[in-house]
Amino acid sequence: MSFGDYESFRVDAEGIKIVGMKGGDGPPLLLLHGHPQTHEIWHRCAGELARHSR
Repeated sequence: MSFGDYESFRVDAEGIKIVGMKGGDGPPLLLLHGHPQTHEIWHRCAGELARHSR
């Protein structure tokens, strides 16, 4: 699994830490995973989605 073309980011909002990855071109698309999964569940479709979103 590789997210080599993506940039990780972190947002601190009123004591809540939000961690994510961004990449691609086009309008934003937010992918959320459920508990107990991680962002790694998106590795199979991330490349294709990044061609149309950022």
